Amino acid sequence: MSPAPLAVHLARLSRQPMLIRGDLFSAFGALALAPLPLARAPRLPAPRADDGGDDDCDQPSASPDTDPMPWDARERITLYPGGVAVIPVTGLLARGFDKITAWCYDIGRLEAIEAAIALVTARADVATVIFDFNTPGGYTTGIEEMATLIDRLGQSKVTVAFTSTMCCSAGYWLASQCATIIATRSSTVGSIGTYAAYYDYSGYLAQAGVELKLFRAGEMKGLGVFGHALTPEESAFVQSGIDELNARFLAAVRGTRGAVADATLQGQWFSGAAAVALGLVDANALTFAEVLAALTPPQPTTLSP
Repeated sequence: MSPAPLAVHLARLSRQPMLIRGDLFSAFGALALAPLPLARAPRLPAPRADDGGDDDCDQPSASPDTDPMPWDARERITLYPGGVAVIPVTGLLARGFDKITAWCYDIGRLEAIEAAIALVTARADVATVIFDFNTPGGYTTGIEEMATLIDRLGQSKVTVAFTSTMCCSAGYWLASQCATIIATRSSTVGSIGTYAAYYDYSGYLAQAGVELKLFRAGEMKGLGVFGHALTPEESAFVQSGIDELNARFLAAVRGTRGAVADATLQGQWFSGAAAVALGLVDANALTFAEVLAALTPPQPTTLSP
């Protein structure tokens, strides 16, 4: 990750309200501080001529020699017979990262999901869209708007959310706008809530003999500066923003999932099996292939007399 994106990323991690599982937030923060994982450097495929096909969609029968670059592959749509398109929703959801940085740090670019939605919306041969989730959540910016796009997509296509791994927090906000949510029994679903983490280093600096002098115009300017302890007014300001965003999150979930109990909306997560009884998931499935088979019309068979 180049210095500029890394600085932006770390600022977001320590300032912006988050829609992500808290335990995974800490792990991702540590990853962002680690060196670039060179072990994941891609093996470049052999050069090939452009076949003139659709550059935005993969066919499930693609051979290894025609696979896209790994940072492209994780964002590409797959088309199946019967008018079924699959859009991956993978990693920590965020805006503002390039493809390679996103691949290295397992970031799911909202720009790619938005482009995929626009593409399938315009294609008359796509009748059903499956969003395949593998995400702990992410940043708040752009999630509400993306959820609205998925809801609008449902006006012209059948929309299905599926997870065999994890669909939490911001990911669940997106999934909740699909007509149907399907999960494997052992997957993880939920973590419906919002939070922000601020670290108070004022005591640490005081022990080191360092005193912060903060000059500002505006009562909330400088909030979150390293070594500055939040005032009661600043804490109330941060909490009001969390409450406002979370209210919209819960309203979106309840608007499509019905009367989900308040006890289910406290930031905890559930197995896919438990999520059915709680109203967060419509049904369980063993595999993605099982879901795909249920949505794909069988091919006609000709019988000879």
